[in-house]
Amino acid sequence: MKKTLVSIVFLCCLLFVSASLADTFLPMNTDTSTVLASLSISGDSANCVGTMNAIKGASSASVAISLQRKVNGSWETLHSKTVSSQGRYVKAEANYAIASGYAYRVKAVGKTYDSSGNLLETITRYSATYTH
Repeated sequence: MKKTLVSIVFLCCLLFVSASLADTFLPMNTDTSTVLASLSISGDSANCVGTMNAIKGASSASVAISLQRKVNGSWETLHSKTVSSQGRYVKAEANYAIASGYAYRVKAVGKTYDSSGNLLETITRYSATYTH
């Protein structure tokens, strides 16, 4: 009985840890492109970066970055920039002036296309949120 109880408690702990870590790690799936968004703030300037590493088979890619500010509980886009590439890797970067007293984040939308220009996938990622 004691072994059964210990086994059940161990199994429950294992399931809890697995569930809590499920969103922490990126899967090692090579059939999906990778999109990253990052934001760093220095003084009154926000450095916004978005990168796209496309899947094999994609002949071109684009990444659009948007600096967003939270106002009254909703995110509004302040600035946007899109960069396209005929390769599988593309990076968009921009610096924008920001005001104090708001929360900011970067939204990055990556898209991949085949050689005929057909859209293969669209992936959206967000940076961490920073209050300035």
